[in-house]
Amino acid sequence: MPTVVSEEEIEMFAAMSDGKYLNDNDKNEIIGLFNQWPSYDLKASVQTA
Repeated sequence: MPTVVSEEEIEMFAAMSDGKYLNDNDKNEIIGLFNQWPSYDLKASVQTA
């Protein structure tokens, strides 16, 4: 999923979906690509608004 920075983007990405799940070949390709990425620590910062 692309980086989402606003509620409008969530709505836009959801509207693009056809509601169908990925087939097994597509899921396996995505998992393979993900597993090739180096590991990293997620760091969060407190947001004040």
